[in-house]
Amino acid sequence: MVTDGHDQIVRRGSALVAAMLTGIAEATRDMSSEYAKVRVQFGRPIGVNQAIKRACADMALRAEAASAQLLFAALSVDEGRSDAAFQVAAARIVATDAAVENATRTIQVHGGMGYTFEHDAHLFVKRARVLDRVLGDSRSQMAALIDLPAAQ
Repeated sequence: MVTDGHDQIVRRGSALVAAMLTGIAEATRDMSSEYAKVRVQFGRPIGVNQAIKRACADMALRAEAASAQLLFAALSVDEGRSDAAFQVAAARIVATDAAVENATRTIQVHGGMGYTFEHDAHLFVKRARVLDRVLGDSRSQMAALIDLPAAQ
């Protein structure tokens, strides 16, 4: 039998997982944009190329969306709002997508160096994939989100 106290613990734990995933999204965004500024190829920083600019801009948008949803979810849990479960599930979904996509794009922005074990980019991908499985993966979070009543 699941109690309300158990639900609160799971909800808070899920919010913490979303926070870690959001941190990965932000760290990889920062790592990629900084590398795009300093890496020079053919006499110009690689950040002037449209493909790199777009990847970094998309990473920034995903990280900001994850951060905003995480903040609202954390406030919902703290205030005991009736839609806290909905907000936490949404935060997990947005944060997981942001972390996995940003970590993957970080490897691409770093080019050949990003694929090697000497660089930490691959560790972010692994960590994001593992965190996705903690307290239910993205699919179970999406199923829970669909089954919950609409947000306030």
